[in-house]
Formats: sequence, C-alpha cells, structure tokens
Amino acid sequence: MNVFVKKKTSVNITIGIEASNLNSGGGLTHLQEILNNFNINNNRNICKIYVWSNNNTLSKIADGKFIHKLSNFYLERNIFLRFFWQIFMSNGEFKKKKCDIILVPGGTYLGFFKNIVSISQNLLPFTEEYKKYGIRSIYYYKFLILYFLQKHTFKKSKTVIFLTKYAKEIITSKVEIKQFTIIPHGINKKFISNKKKKIKRIEEYNSTKKFQLTYVSNIDVYKNHLNLINAFNKISSKYNLHLNLIGKIHPAMKKFFKNNILSILNDNITLNSSLNYEDMHKVYEKTDGFIFSSSCENMPNILLEAMASSLPIVSSNHRPMIDILNEDYIFFNPQNELEIYYSIEKLINKDYRLKTSNTSYNLSQNYSWNQTSNDIFKCLCDNLN
Repeated sequence: MNVFVKKKTSVNITIGIEASNLNSGGGLTHLQEILNNFNINNNRNICKIYVWSNNNTLSKIADGKFIHKLSNFYLERNIFLRFFWQIFMSNGEFKKKKCDIILVPGGTYLGFFKNIVSISQNLLPFTEEYKKYGIRSIYYYKFLILYFLQKHTFKKSKTVIFLTKYAKEIITSKVEIKQFTIIPHGINKKFISNKKKKIKRIEEYNSTKKFQLTYVSNIDVYKNHLNLINAFNKISSKYNLHLNLIGKIHPAMKKFFKNNILSILNDNITLNSSLNYEDMHKVYEKTDGFIFSSSCENMPNILLEAMASSLPIVSSNHRPMIDILNEDYIFFNPQNELEIYYSIEKLINKDYRLKTSNTSYNLSQNYSWNQTSNDIFKCLCDNLN
C-alpha cells in the first residue's frame, strides 16, 4: 500500500463520473460542490466531464461548459437495474464517450472499466456501528452488503480518496488498497460568518428569549438523540434553554422514536424534520450553542458548517470529531447522559463560548470546496495510464 504518487499527465482529458447511486445526503453535496467549483484555469488538461446519474440528481448539478449530464432507462429505475447498467453497459458507454478515467464518488462500482478512482464517503459499513440496527433489520444487511461492494471497488481502484486520516486508518486496516490520498470536504460559502457571534451571559436569557442549543443530524441509531434529550431535559430545568433538533427520522428508527423519544419531547424541544438545506445557514445564525452527538462519522459536513458559522461547540469524543476540532473544545461520550449534561453546562458558560466561537471560525478556514475540487481533478489527471 502506497500513498498517492504524482504521475505525468496528458492533455484533452475526458473524465467520467459514475454517480448512479447518489440521490441525497453528503455524497450528493460533495458532487455538487466539486463540479460547482471546477475551475478550468486550474485544470487546463481537462476538456470534458461526463456525469452519469438519474435525472433528479442531475437536475441538482449546475450546468457548465465542460459538464455533460447523462441518464438512461436503467439509471432512472431501481438499484438492481442500476447495478445491471454498471456491470453490463457502463464500460461500453464510458468507452463510447472516450473517457480516460472514471470517478466513483459513491464508492461502489461493479463494472469492468479498469481506470477508476473511488471516494470513500460512508464509513458505517466498516465499523461496528451498523450492527446497532440489529440482525432483524434490513439495514443491517444493507450495510453488510455495502461493505463487500465497496471493498471490491476500493481494491480495484487505482487510487482511493479518503476524506480524513481516520477513515483511511479504518478502511486500510480491512482492505488492501493500491494507493490513496486524503482530500477533505470544503465548506459552502453561505455558512461562513463575516461577523463575530454575539455572546451573552446565560443570565441574560429568559423564558421568552431562551438560549438556543442546536443539533443537526438525522435521527439514527448512531446519532444518540435519546441520550442527548434525556440530558437536556435535566439541565433545562435549571436554565432557560431550548433544544433545536434538525433532521429526518430514519425509517429504521420510527418505532424506536415513537416508543422512546416522542413521550419525552416537550415545549423546550423543537424537532424539524423538513428543513431545506438551503435554509440551514439561517438556523446557525440564530443558534447560541451547537452540540454534535454522533458516534460514527467519516467527515461531518454539519460540524464544518457549524464551525464556519462561528458557533461555540461541544462534541462527541469519537474520531474524526476530535481530529477536526482541538483542545479548546469540550468532548463527551455520546452514550453517557451525565457527560452530555456537564458538556451542555460548560457550553452555556460565556467564556467558553467566546473562546470556541473564535476557534471554530479560525479552524474552518482550513476547508475550501475550491481547493477540494482542484485536488480531486488533479488526482484524476495524475492517475492516467
């Protein structure tokens, strides 16, 4: 296994992007951003970029002079027909368009085109966290199958792009990879705060103007909402706090939510499961403190966006969160309600919020979608035969 090595590139390179399994979430955001930030002045060797996906996904990708969006009957149908297209038809279509190299941002490709670079964006199948769904859940087997599919893709890739050092360490311990490089996410400019966060003492909040604590994440088995809500309900009896939960309820969690979470929600907690991503920055503008309680992440866009918004943060003590943040922050065990309770208590301290608000903004300057896009397309050009 070797790290990524630069190779001599040619001119008039045609790049294909196999995005048949990208429909929503961080993978789609990543694809949108690297294409939106594609700069031909930094990638003069590239003459065309073809993107294969369904029309819904393609409609969310901005048009560009060098970008050509393609779909077909199979890509508009179910996962089995999409795999059929990958295995039996994609190689021919890639060659027909004279693609020199194919980027696989979803991490799964079963076709026979040899010159591919894949991106690892889903760490869940390579950890023990997916087992929390239980062997009776279809999602348990979904992630088990995904483990083998992505393992197959990574082994055949010329290079695997990891988002974090942590993801690289986890996956390379389980999969034999030819070579790799680490290219992190960027941050959408709309989240970048150009003004300092107004920090008030907790005593300045009251029953009509409460301290706004926010957690943005779908309700899922590894997101630890129940522990957070229990801890919050205990501390909210002492202070004027309001908890904003932003995210959809995962289908596997609907019964659990109804039986265990719904009954403990109250007037101090708001659950918004339909907020549009385009309006997320407005939530951050009204947030006084941010908490991130996930126990399994590859590279959480949400955390980066909160940092760019100059938010004071307390976070799960799992990697890569502790790698992205630094020693200025408070970390907690997301399975421990008492640790969450004390972390929130430290978060509402004005001095802590002043310090971490500034640190959040400064650390966020290390992430740029423009840089991410340039690095990915440079990686593709350097991987040509």
